[in-house]
Amino acid sequence: MTTSASILVVDDDDAVQLLVRRVLEKAGHSVQTVGNGLEALKVIDAAPPDLVISDINMPELDGIALGRRAALQRRDAESAGDLSECE
Repeated sequence: MTTSASILVVDDDDAVQLLVRRVLEKAGHSVQTVGNGLEALKVIDAAPPDLVISDINMPELDGIALGRRAALQRRDAESAGDLSECE
């Protein structure tokens, strides 16, 4: 039995996006693609995926910086949730 995951693919190469999307959708996963790290942060903020697959070398925000900023975003969101419990 396979579990379906929501996956965000981040790559500035459209051909890579298409290839990865096809493989993952064929495996039963829900896939969203974006072309750079800044777009990815918006998606992650709006609806965090189960998994992010990212290119490293991209314009605007590379894959390493994306990982760091996404982790900070998540930490900040979790901290905000902890604070709302105190009200």
